[in-house]
Amino acid sequence: MSHQSNEKNDRTPETPGTPDSGVVIVDNDQGTMAQADERAENATVTVEIDGVTYKYTFKQIAEMGAALGRARAQGHFPPTTASGHNIQARIRDYFRFVQLTEARGQAPPEEWNMMPNVVQLLIEITQEIRARDKVAAEMSEQQRVNAHVANMMSGVGAEARLYNIVRHAVTYAINNGSGNEAATITGQNMATLLNGIRGVINEMAGQGIHGVHGVNVENVLEEVFRMIDFALNAAVDPIGENVQQMNGQINRVDGQIMHLNAIGQHVNAISGHVNSLDNNINAFGTLLNSTNGNVVSLTTQIGLLQTIINMLPRMIAEACEQMIPGAAQEAMTPLIAAIQARLGVPLPNGAAQGTQQQPRGLKKVFKSVKKLFRKK
Repeated sequence: MSHQSNEKNDRTPETPGTPDSGVVIVDNDQGTMAQADERAENATVTVEIDGVTYKYTFKQIAEMGAALGRARAQGHFPPTTASGHNIQARIRDYFRFVQLTEARGQAPPEEWNMMPNVVQLLIEITQEIRARDKVAAEMSEQQRVNAHVANMMSGVGAEARLYNIVRHAVTYAINNGSGNEAATITGQNMATLLNGIRGVINEMAGQGIHGVHGVNVENVLEEVFRMIDFALNAAVDPIGENVQQMNGQINRVDGQIMHLNAIGQHVNAISGHVNSLDNNINAFGTLLNSTNGNVVSLTTQIGLLQTIINMLPRMIAEACEQMIPGAAQEAMTPLIAAIQARLGVPLPNGAAQGTQQQPRGLKKVFKSVKKLFRKK
């Protein structure tokens, strides 16, 4: 939003104009009304914000309100409880809206929360609006209390002490959640009681008893009401402090209850994990038992295989002792016959008859084979 400076502290911002109407007004009465509306829209309002004076027309202020309304409806600007006729709040919010819009730039709405400067500015604006609305709400509550007291004091008198006493009663009733009607009744009852006290003191002054007479009756009334006011202050203030302390304690207890609930949820989750772990342990135990059975069966088979391996050398040796002599004899018989035919003389009986006597070399071979298998 651009501003056009007229004086040192007098600025007139330029706001976007509205498009010209395409309707031609011919009726003189309608023309007169249009001129009146135009003069009303062009009337200026002077507002001071942060020490700077600005001038705006009602038309510009209406355009600001419309822009803020659209932004708040779309969730692009924080809401407020300020009334529509609060022009200063509307202009200040529009300034901040323009500042926030410039910070957002051309980025799409889904990226605004990822822009640190935009997030920080939005937090500052939200805090400002909430603080302003809180102050306005407190002022409205104060005005409501004052209105109640003023209405009830119309027939009682204007003494300051009496006013404060009734004010105590009304404020106490409102702070304890009583409605307007209940607060009014409370104030009226207190006013009636004080009127009764006033009547008794005036009667004492008329009779001249207890040192009260027409000259000092006002002083006596003021002193009595001052004592009542002092007693109410002494009683109400500690009660208010106690109530605030109790509210703080209740809030802390609520917070602790929330923490306990969260702890309970964590405990339930841990219990679920423990149950799942128990199931896994049981399944692992079943698998371990099955593995133990397989190991026992494998051990039995290994023992049987070891027995067979231990018997294998002896079996091989016996087979060799039985097979090799016969094979050697069968192989040497044709050779011996050929030698005999070649020499023409028969060989010795031991050499010719291999079935009856084995060569010593062959026996050594058998013994070596036996030793080899026994070592393994």
